[in-house]
Amino acid sequence: MWFELVDRNGEPLGPADKLHGPLGDVADFRRALKDSRSDSADLDGVEASLLKVYKDRKTYISRIALATNDPIARFGKQMETALIVEVPKVWFQLVDGGTRRPLEDAVCLPLANLRVEKLREAAKAKFSELFPKTVKASDLKVYESWEEYNKRTGGIPLLTDSSIENFGKSRETALIVEVPKVWFQLVDGGTRRAVTVYKSMQVYKDQVEGGLLSADSIVNEHGKTSRSALILEGPKGQVDRIRRHYITDCNQEAHYCESKWWKLSVDSGYALSKLGRIISTETQLDIYKYAKSIGAGFLGTAYELLLHNAVHGAFAKSEPIVLKIPQRSEFDRIEICVQHVISSGESEQSCYDCLATLDKNTYWYPAYSFFPFIDAVTTCKAISSTSGHSDTILAYIQVTIQKHKKFKPDRLKRLNEEIDKTPQLKGLRRVFVVVGPDSDIGNTFTLRDAPDQDAFLSCFDRDQLEPQHQEEQHPPPPSEE
Repeated sequence: MWFELVDRNGEPLGPADKLHGPLGDVADFRRALKDSRSDSADLDGVEASLLKVYKDRKTYISRIALATNDPIARFGKQMETALIVEVPKVWFQLVDGGTRRPLEDAVCLPLANLRVEKLREAAKAKFSELFPKTVKASDLKVYESWEEYNKRTGGIPLLTDSSIENFGKSRETALIVEVPKVWFQLVDGGTRRAVTVYKSMQVYKDQVEGGLLSADSIVNEHGKTSRSALILEGPKGQVDRIRRHYITDCNQEAHYCESKWWKLSVDSGYALSKLGRIISTETQLDIYKYAKSIGAGFLGTAYELLLHNAVHGAFAKSEPIVLKIPQRSEFDRIEICVQHVISSGESEQSCYDCLATLDKNTYWYPAYSFFPFIDAVTTCKAISSTSGHSDTILAYIQVTIQKHKKFKPDRLKRLNEEIDKTPQLKGLRRVFVVVGPDSDIGNTFTLRDAPDQDAFLSCFDRDQLEPQHQEEQHPPPPSEE
């Protein structure tokens, strides 16, 4: 019995294939197909009952699917009249509501019911470790596309009971699932009691977009997460648009009412990225350490920007930034100390154009927040302490605080094609380097689908930026007494 697997766009997922054996009805066919493709990535996570079966291409176009108990023996006799089997996977991109940057690469998941409510539940189950504990599936906002999400007037999220039948059919048309920014309870500085929004104050829901709340709003969403806080604007119209107050423990009621538990800190990945090199490495390090201590939602952005900032200062100090590599690699560390640090590119294509003209001895990272797969490209030294051997390599760097990522050969191929346009870089060995904060990254991180020879796992230890560490590396000269 001939069949052809297709995605929700009707595009083939491979050549037509054949199933053998007596198959009575659609249910039998689904089970046999699933069993025969147990290792197929296309059917990974897809229950047999979710597969939609059509007797031929014509009925597929008309969207007339066979029922579960329909006889099937007379169909699929020849390749030209193969059964069409649609795999009902939905593509979506998880985005941080504060930074408006992706939290993960776009993924696809099978859904039995193509509605917003079911997508929220699936996204929450898939990425629960990325969410603040108090964020529920119903808190997630779903947008039909990047274009809708990025509208200047503010995109309109889909309603809970909306169908997503026509959305998320491919990576390029992925739905956007936003993990929301939330706030803690505002208190009166004198009485230490929860307050409503006084007419003499202006309170903003979001520091970047400035969504002004109405004068009679009641601030009653405290304690969901310590990721963000309300921005309070006094009568003189002055407001700190960059920093926010944190509390030490969002689960302790007293911490909302006593100012000794409050700390003022930059808390927005968006703000940090805009500040760029204006922030000193010491300040950036302090922000990262505080973000880590409270489990802030912008921790990943703070860690990435800390690396960029540290590399920028390395050449002036003649102190390379060291990325430690697990023992099983041929090298034990990578050292970055380049003359130029550049951030450029306003779109995905313009970022690729920058790579095509990249100079040697340059550390480049994309100014475009949504550039896929990598966070920096640089020439650097790969060094083995045991053999003394070192190589100058070109590193494709992906910075992450997560425990797993997926290696994507097609993205690597595109990067190589652009780098090949630069004669001085064309002959350099290229290595994909995952950089994380865990010194035991070799045992705690999984890079799925990566060939070992092309990928390094490494640790950027922020301790090397501490003053005491630098003093140990460069002790004072001996006294002449």
